Amino acid sequence: MLMNLKMSPLKIINILLGLFALGAIYFNNFSQAVLLHLLASVGLAIILFATLKFLTKKPKSIYNTISTALIIFLVLHSNSLPATALATTIATFSKFFLEKQGSPAINPAVFGIILATLLLKLFGSDSTIASWWGTNYKLFGGYFTLALLAIWTIFFLKQWRKYAILISFLIPHAIFTYFYSGIEAFQFVFTDATIYFFATIMLIEPRTSPIEKTDQIAYGILAAVLYNALAIAKIPQASLYCIAIVNLVFFIKKSIK
Repeated sequence: MLMNLKMSPLKIINILLGLFALGAIYFNNFSQAVLLHLLASVGLAIILFATLKFLTKKPKSIYNTISTALIIFLVLHSNSLPATALATTIATFSKFFLEKQGSPAINPAVFGIILATLLLKLFGSDSTIASWWGTNYKLFGGYFTLALLAIWTIFFLKQWRKYAILISFLIPHAIFTYFYSGIEAFQFVFTDATIYFFATIMLIEPRTSPIEKTDQIAYGILAAVLYNALAIAKIPQASLYCIAIVNLVFFIKKSIK
């Protein structure tokens, strides 16, 4: 079984994201738009990675780049190929030129999507949507994506030692959702795979989240507060801005130690 194989967490997360992508492609009947979206994210990322690694000679991991591209594929809607290509380009370049001692300030996928969205809006395009379409499709009634995330969380997340972040985010977020939005919203949010994808894959990304347990708890609580505050303020793509802000806060904290 997969859980018994000797593989690095990075390779495992690539397999998980690959299964998400395959399920999304199948669920959308191998549509041309989705396949082009895959080429503009994963295909372009591989080409850019090979080119930049050759030019810079930096010892970067292709697995890290593929996982970022797959997240862009799954989060950014397939209705805008320029947005997908731009987000992928920004994210890949950031890995080579915007890291401090091998660590980015912000999750590269999040950074790429946010910056691509802002740049395209600047030039009059409003078609860029972070719909998280590839994280919550209803294959097998939605249980396929939930099952993948359950397997990841139970058997593999422990290798990243980030459970404190997950718990300290989900508990206050659940309390706030229940009391502010009501039982129906609570049931919808916590039976949909999107929040678990956000919390177990993107929020706890190893290089942009803290290592110390006390920092992890503070990070998770801050993320829950920001997530809900930005959503109430009706900030577009609130979940992505939440990740960007908490990433920056703890990057700055780490830098001034």
